[in-house]
Amino acid sequence: PKHSDDATAATATAQVSGRYNRYQPLGGSFCRDHTDPNDRLTICLATTGVGISGERVLAAVQGQFPETGIHIIVLPHLTDDNLESVVEDIKNMDHPIVAMTIVIESMRDHLYQLCAAANIPAVDLLWPLVGTLQNVLKMNPIQ
Repeated sequence: PKHSDDATAATATAQVSGRYNRYQPLGGSFCRDHTDPNDRLTICLATTGVGISGERVLAAVQGQFPETGIHIIVLPHLTDDNLESVVEDIKNMDHPIVAMTIVIESMRDHLYQLCAAANIPAVDLLWPLVGTLQNVLKMNPIQ
């Protein structure tokens, strides 16, 4: 996967219309677009960080389905304030799925609720392991 540097992302501009382009603003953030625009399924990685760990997981998952067109879009630096507009944009995509790496419980729950209301499948990539470690270690994550 290709990654932007902060200067490139900060200066990039594009209008939200049709398919997303590299570094296109989405809900106040920038997204990174990984594959061919003719892909048949779109996985949107929602993250409060830059999305590197989620990108690696999704690349591994994408490799399990080499004959299918899976389009991965990274939506970094999300906040609770821009989740609604992001989900509005996502529901206009072709066959979207939301994968998230959001540790903040209230924000994660809000995104799940918005996705459910929009009939968008959503899956958390981190919380199953983070929650297990929290229980075993009897410690809270730093978030």
